[in-house]
Amino acid sequence: MGGFFIFSFQSTSLSKRFYTLSLLGLWFAIGYTSAYGQCCTSGINLLAAYNSNFADTFSTVPPGFQTDNTYWPTPVGYGTYMITASRNFGACTFTPQYDHTSGNSNGNYLWFDTGPSASVATPATAWKPYNPNLPTGKENLIAVTPNTTYVFSSWVRDLSRNNNCVSGGAPLVGLRINGVDMVELDLGLITVPCCPQWKQLCTTWQSGSDTTADLRIESRRGQGWTDLGIDDVYFGSPTDLSFSLGNDTAICNGQSLLLRDSTPGATYLWNDSSTASSLRVSAPGLYWLSMKQGVCTGRDSINITQKFAPLVALGNDTLICNGSAYPLIPLLNGGKPLSFLWQDNSTDSTSMADSSGLYWIQAGNECGASRDSIKVQQLLAPVVSLGSDTILCSTTAHALLPILTGGVPSNYLWQDNSTAATVSASATGLYWVQVINECGTGRDSVNLTFQSEVAPFSLGGDTLICNGASLTLRPAPVPSGNFLWQDNTTDSTFINASNGLFWLEVSNLCGAYRDSISISSFTTAPVSLGDDTIICSGNMMEICAPDTFVAYQWNNGGTASCTTTSLAGNYWVSVTASNGCSLVSDRKGVAVYPVSSVSIVLQGDTMSSFSAASYQWYLNGEKIPGATTSVYVAAEPGEYSLGITDINGCAATSSSVVISGVSELAANSSIHIYPNPATAQLFIQITGKVPFGSLGAVSIFDMNGRRLSEQNFASPIDVSSFASGVYFVEVKMNGAAVRKMWVKAP
Repeated sequence: MGGFFIFSFQSTSLSKRFYTLSLLGLWFAIGYTSAYGQCCTSGINLLAAYNSNFADTFSTVPPGFQTDNTYWPTPVGYGTYMITASRNFGACTFTPQYDHTSGNSNGNYLWFDTGPSASVATPATAWKPYNPNLPTGKENLIAVTPNTTYVFSSWVRDLSRNNNCVSGGAPLVGLRINGVDMVELDLGLITVPCCPQWKQLCTTWQSGSDTTADLRIESRRGQGWTDLGIDDVYFGSPTDLSFSLGNDTAICNGQSLLLRDSTPGATYLWNDSSTASSLRVSAPGLYWLSMKQGVCTGRDSINITQKFAPLVALGNDTLICNGSAYPLIPLLNGGKPLSFLWQDNSTDSTSMADSSGLYWIQAGNECGASRDSIKVQQLLAPVVSLGSDTILCSTTAHALLPILTGGVPSNYLWQDNSTAATVSASATGLYWVQVINECGTGRDSVNLTFQSEVAPFSLGGDTLICNGASLTLRPAPVPSGNFLWQDNTTDSTFINASNGLFWLEVSNLCGAYRDSISISSFTTAPVSLGDDTIICSGNMMEICAPDTFVAYQWNNGGTASCTTTSLAGNYWVSVTASNGCSLVSDRKGVAVYPVSSVSIVLQGDTMSSFSAASYQWYLNGEKIPGATTSVYVAAEPGEYSLGITDINGCAATSSSVVISGVSELAANSSIHIYPNPATAQLFIQITGKVPFGSLGAVSIFDMNGRRLSEQNFASPIDVSSFASGVYFVEVKMNGAAVRKMWVKAP
């Protein structure tokens, strides 16, 4: 692991130093912290007459102080100083830098531009008091009382911080009293926040036997843009801290109050022994804070009481009779309410409910509010309705439920002396109910008629009729109700139904039932035999009609669903359906191509034929693999024939030719070629007795008989340059020759 670490060491002296150390390529900041802290500065400032807040301006001689630099009214550079209200360039991308007093853009402060020779050993005096009325040599001395504790404080600031948060030469500020180094502050080490802020340089000092104090604020580094700001210089006796936790107060239940102080550099002790700068309290009681800043102390206390939000209740929901009113008086608990709000925006403490509705009240004080509501229903004499007289389409019982629009009923009375809220009706008749409550009575009646639904029926199954025939459609069984056919006719039967989808719907008040039937009739040409076609001479063709009919009669005499023929002409069939309807198919034309004749032209051992679409050569009745061109060179003696396919797709076979002029090698020897197929080299091996000097030329032919190469007998033969395909190798010996087929592989 690697990283940047900061190590801090505590020193017993009142000064502060920071160093850097490079170890294995990593930079570490090593420092020790001074013992000074924030100091109380609310007493008499012994420097009040020495222009300690730089409010006095001047042109040549500074009132009340001296520096080691030269005064200029405008910024010049190293070794100068000036009094200014703001510095508008340098730190934080030229953001104006004002006086130490927050929000004061008119107050002045000292701008000290440290000379380049300044160092810890040879510091530059950035400020020291000066009184020209004192004796010579004592103009810089402040009178003090021996054996007395004093506090020194000054606010300093880095005025040249770069906008990347790295100082452009941050000042190293120190305080020296009577030649003793009291405290030191390196402003370059303060990087949070990024933009520089005013920082307090302060310490306490014991006068001992001294009667005067020589005070000097020093700038101890002159590297880069070492611009130092100084403001509000203080030197005086420490006083007690003055702070306040505020007046005694009350907090609402469930809330909390943050007690806090922000005195710089102070330490704290609360009544609960906590030591933070703030304490959050949520319970009543007496709270105190004891605080110390340097040698200064202070204490304050505050008494916290607790208060509550009011709790309001309106009681349970209630009923009132028409014309009466109900008083709404809220019950209160908890804190005392300061305000009331009703649903009608009234702010009175009580209200009256004289109609049905939801009433609510909200009571509140500074700790919050609570709300309660009550539903008030105004009770009327009951108004009841059983609905209109109606026909019920069910044989099961029907529940009669009164519809109430008036008050809530207390009891019921039906025509059958039932006192239930509902009754069950299962027969045609007059039904009534009487509803009663404390505000009156309501009554209503209804006539109920029970009726059955439409019974199912059928128009029959889908059917097929002969062309020109028709049917009369009747539902079975015949239902009762209103009739409606697909053509909007309303008779109980439909006459002359010929071809199409027919439906009948029968309905009554309880619903409807529908059935349909599809009727199909033959057309003049329902049977197709397909497109006209062509066959080769000598071939047979089968022509078929659909096999869904019961009888067939072809024009060529056939009686099955299919017929065969090898003759040209038109063919048709008469078919009979299962219902006895007959029709005639369309006509299918058949043409016959004559078969082409094929002959072989023989020239030595080369055979050829022409004017065909494809070729296949045969030796002794067996197909020769790869021999599919119009020309073929015989590799061995035997009986050769040729099969062709002409441009019409018709096949024919030639007569055989016998080739005997191809001689073999001597009977007591044989020739072998390998590998086969070959890719780069072709080897020739001859076994048996071969007379000396009898081997002649070796030639390679393609399938069309063209000689591609010739050379004296040698083995192997380089065939790497040949294209993939089928070839012949010919070996000659003693005037005789033998051919062997081989294949060139890719």
